[in-house]
Amino acid sequence: MELITLVISEMATGKSFDTLDIPALEKRGYTFIEISTALSWIADKLQNGLSERILRSVSESSFTFRVLNDFEKTLFTKEGWGEVITLASFGVISSNNVEEMIESAALSGASALNRDDVKNFVAIRYYQNSAQKFKDNSMFFGMTETIH
Repeated sequence: MELITLVISEMATGKSFDTLDIPALEKRGYTFIEISTALSWIADKLQNGLSERILRSVSESSFTFRVLNDFEKTLFTKEGWGEVITLASFGVISSNNVEEMIESAALSGASALNRDDVKNFVAIRYYQNSAQKFKDNSMFFGMTETIH
């Protein structure tokens, strides 16, 4: 998730895929697979017409967001809620996803979600289906696949 938000914020400043500094991302500790996956995800979103909305919300700061009530504030750490806002403002998650996350946190009874909890929740809950979409074109087995 961090890599996706980093690349989108770079693109909001006018950079394109061609001008992204891949070696700099690798120096930051991202693997080639992580970079490739993030760029593929972003390219897929751009092809589906989300580019203007994502880049406009980042560059114009015209993004509006929901305010939490007192109970909902206890469900997230400040860093965790900041991550939710960042992911939503970049178009990584929708406002419906945010509502679902709040409801899930409230019903789970877990302690306040921190930044890593939010990233893990989003990756598992909303991008598991995206990974499934690529499964048929992959020559590798997924985590739940077996050989008979």
